[in-house]
Amino acid sequence: LAMKRVLALALALALVAAAAAHALMPYPPVPYPRTPFGYAAALSTPGDSPVAVDLYGDLQCDATLWQWQLLVQSVLPWAEKHGIAMTVRWVDLPLPYHHAGFLASKALRLVAECAPATVGSSIGVFLRAQDQFLNGQTVNMTRTQLIQDVLYPIAKPMYCGSADDFHRLMVWDSQHEMDARFTWKWSVSRGHSQTPTLAVGSVTVPQPPQSLADWQDVLQSVQ
Repeated sequence: LAMKRVLALALALALVAAAAAHALMPYPPVPYPRTPFGYAAALSTPGDSPVAVDLYGDLQCDATLWQWQLLVQSVLPWAEKHGIAMTVRWVDLPLPYHHAGFLASKALRLVAECAPATVGSSIGVFLRAQDQFLNGQTVNMTRTQLIQDVLYPIAKPMYCGSADDFHRLMVWDSQHEMDARFTWKWSVSRGHSQTPTLAVGSVTVPQPPQSLADWQDVLQSVQ
């Protein structure tokens, strides 16, 4: 019994020593970029030195859809009318409890590669179609069913490849998978945990603007 106690103590001391050595081991810094990994100028108005807006959104989030429509239908037309140059960059932030949010962000990524210049309209298509891939509609679907029966039909009018290519890239392509993961990790590393979250000039807006008047105050404050 005494020998077992000695061995247990020796093992515990060895584990503590290993943990201490691991903690002191020098590691190189993670090369995170200073700006979001998103779709540059998904929406924009003409002009020099535009106000840069980052929208961290979830394609399965109705509040994100509402904010996107506010930007498209009201804010950007007002900004252009008043000569305010503005760009809106979309940054994927699929929330973990949204069953299809991450897969939808990958599908958008494939569509964006086909037509980078129209990614803004593609984002709108996915957001307006979110009723087709909410948790209630997809809870009993397999990953394959969700990709083939729901996401591909949404993406098809905008996608430049075949259904087989779409499925292969959605399931097996590691680059698209890691890009989608990295974007989510970047957003979380900056403390963003809800959608939509907005940043203007890299400064997070405490509360998303709820009206055109709110947006007018935000944009005029940074002019």
